[in-house]
Amino acid sequence: MINKKKLFFLLRLSVSALLIFFIVVKVDFQKVLELVPSIKLGYVLIALLWLLLDRLVMSYRWAILLKAKDIKISLFEIVKIYFLSSFWSTFLPSSVAPDIIKVYVASKHNSNTPDVMSSVVVDRIIGLFSLSLVALTSLLILMYYPRVQVQSVEGYRGALWVILAVLLLTLFLPFFDRVPVGRAKGILTLFRLNFLWNFLVRFYDSMVGYKAKRASLFKAFSVALVNHVLAIFMIYVLSLSLGVGVSVLHLFILVPLINFLIMVPISVGGLGIQEGAYVYFLSQLGMSVQEALTVAIVFRVLMIVASLPGGVVYISEGFGVKKALT
Repeated sequence: MINKKKLFFLLRLSVSALLIFFIVVKVDFQKVLELVPSIKLGYVLIALLWLLLDRLVMSYRWAILLKAKDIKISLFEIVKIYFLSSFWSTFLPSSVAPDIIKVYVASKHNSNTPDVMSSVVVDRIIGLFSLSLVALTSLLILMYYPRVQVQSVEGYRGALWVILAVLLLTLFLPFFDRVPVGRAKGILTLFRLNFLWNFLVRFYDSMVGYKAKRASLFKAFSVALVNHVLAIFMIYVLSLSLGVGVSVLHLFILVPLINFLIMVPISVGGLGIQEGAYVYFLSQLGMSVQEALTVAIVFRVLMIVASLPGGVVYISEGFGVKKALT
């Protein structure tokens, strides 16, 4: 009998397969291949450097949250851990796999695993909250500011409520009352898993402890906004590589919406969702579907290339990244 975890994976795999099939049917791949020789590699290289910079900024954001918990790991080691997790996320189907790797490796630097885990979870929450906030702002501008209207805004009102719900969820999720957690105590005690209960309590307390670290949270949130700006300019540079003149203003509106859709865990690694979202949104800016799909494909290839430094780290050090305290 298939368990729920395997069933959920099969459902996500089915979504990816269906979306890819739909794209294959709708897009003339002969025209996509004809676009490849016209790609300006100089712009692609700039986009790759931009993507690597984005990874460094993400590492710095996590470093802020680790420092807030007095976890002393050098920024260089944090960067290596981040690239290592990015490398493996390219091959692993689960969206939480890179987070597990970060917790596992960073815990070798610090024995307080609950603090390490809470830093990773809060980093995720800040990333999702900031993206939801930017996407919500973008959607409101798209719907109600005529100067930036695209070809169609039908159906965006439904998306508005979804994004608003995610925004509120990420705002209150870290600070729920301990009572729901406490319900697990009886079950864990019944199976003599008191050590797991103690770990959950320490993890919860570590999460809630971030409420007293408002300066660090605000700083991490500000850095997350920088990540979103970098993502927008990466797509702009890739559009230039095809010689397509796309308004940066429109990309500031649409790219956050695309990235929000990619984060929804209904496909395997965003496969199909990412390509479909780029085709749908970028084609509304005057791009052909072939040009939009080419941008999406090149971006995915660059993401794989940008993760390769993590492969070098794994080959040289495995998951035992050398301890380097600040």
